[in-house]
Amino acid sequence: MGCLKLTYRSEMPTLKVAWNSLNINRKGCAGAYRFGYQGSEKDDEITGSSGTHYTTYFRELDTRIVRWWSLDPKTNQLPWESPYLSMGGNPIWFNDPLGDKWADKDSKQEAKSAKVDIRNRIKELREEKSLGTAPNDVDDQIRTLKLARRNISEMGRDKEYVFHLNPNYKSDGGGTYSEGNDVYVNYKLVINRTIPGIGIVPMFDRGIRLHEIKHGHQIMKGELTGNRLFDPLYDRFDELEAYRMQYSLLGRLDLTTDLSRTRFNITITNYNDITTSLIGRVSEGGLFLYKNIPTERKNNFTHFLEMLKEEERAEQIKTWGK
Repeated sequence: MGCLKLTYRSEMPTLKVAWNSLNINRKGCAGAYRFGYQGSEKDDEITGSSGTHYTTYFRELDTRIVRWWSLDPKTNQLPWESPYLSMGGNPIWFNDPLGDKWADKDSKQEAKSAKVDIRNRIKELREEKSLGTAPNDVDDQIRTLKLARRNISEMGRDKEYVFHLNPNYKSDGGGTYSEGNDVYVNYKLVINRTIPGIGIVPMFDRGIRLHEIKHGHQIMKGELTGNRLFDPLYDRFDELEAYRMQYSLLGRLDLTTDLSRTRFNITITNYNDITTSLIGRVSEGGLFLYKNIPTERKNNFTHFLEMLKEEERAEQIKTWGK
């Protein structure tokens, strides 16, 4: 389309914007810059005209017809729309820089907010390291936070699952599960804490958000099945990874391990103190949360197939007994 040129005419009281008359092969200043709409890279070689096609992580966009060239990798998210339709037919109001989406605008914002938290925490740890005031496990924390950031990016690009991030879970803590290709990552972002001498104060618990996002990523990678009632791949290592991410973001981890109904009786301040043994002692509301889940690594596909075969055999035995 070429460059815009402002032309001032003395007989007119205002500035007038006029399009340059350029032939189709002339790119001018618009063609000198590789990126355009929503920050996507232009693919001008297709037609020779600038801005008619854009390439994203997943798909190619044709702006002349406002359509993608290939199917939406998450078609089940919007069953009422054509899988080729882009931006809901309204590129001014909506955008899709990857050619892919989170479940909704709020989920995308939650993921973005989590990445901002990670970035700020890494910056803080690096500053402490340069001043010589960082904790001994600073490198472990930074490495874990970088992994968490990569996990979130991978979830945003995944072609199979749609992630619903819900910060208004009904109880403290969280819970993550899947239904078909939809993964529901639930957590309570604002919790009420009792501060001695002050009373009940609402506080943000950003660590639990990162904890549950990790479980969402584990479902995506096939390390968990996401079954709400019984997950044959679930083990303490799944919680170990999630708790270490939670700790790395906050720099501490408050837990209850004595079966009391008092919230938090120990505080972890060292990365390597978070072990599968500790996970087995975590309790809430007078109940151990993870005591009865396996301590050995279960989340592999071979084990899952074995569990399915055992379940099939059990069903066959029931049938034979009738």
